[in-house]
Amino acid sequence: MNNRNLSRVWTALMLAILLAVSSCGLPYCKKEPFSDNDLDWMKPYSVGDTLVFANSENVEFDTLIVTKKTINNPSNKNIFDLEGCNWMEGDNEYKANAEYQFEAYHSGERYKCLFILEKNCNSEPAVVSLALFGRYTKKNISTSNIVKDLTIFPQYKWNIVVPDSNLYSGIHQPVLPITGIYWNREVGLIGYKTSQSLYKLIK
Repeated sequence: MNNRNLSRVWTALMLAILLAVSSCGLPYCKKEPFSDNDLDWMKPYSVGDTLVFANSENVEFDTLIVTKKTINNPSNKNIFDLEGCNWMEGDNEYKANAEYQFEAYHSGERYKCLFILEKNCNSEPAVVSLALFGRYTKKNISTSNIVKDLTIFPQYKWNIVVPDSNLYSGIHQPVLPITGIYWNREVGLIGYKTSQSLYKLIK
């Protein structure tokens, strides 16, 4: 049997297996691990890191402390390895996910902040969602949607920009009226805007 025929047989066999899995209810787990590029977004911080931001007038300073860092990433793509899936309850997908949690302090108020990275079960880049000072992203942001050059942050490349149109305010909690968030792949959070000031990372 030549290589072409062998390839066809192998493809037909895999399709038959997948059909059997879906039609006969055999346990399986569809997985998509983070790529190395995806994981670059989780390199900036370790638990205990402290970030300091100053507004453009340098009269106010905000502090963020990294309180938690988690990375849940499939170790392989074998659909018959049930790692990360609870098949008995109908859970047959393992979406790689990671997050940072922060405690943030602004004008005497304390906030819980989040950076969440998720990988869907496809070949697309990971997506990001954020919670910062009581403001939340409405839609996830693809890590492929980067801005290389920012006038207000010329020293940073590979940035995610969250505009006010993609933010909403939480309820039953203090809210800082943020109108823009700037997150860099190598550095992390580099700044954010309110209706009155621009806060930049200084430490």
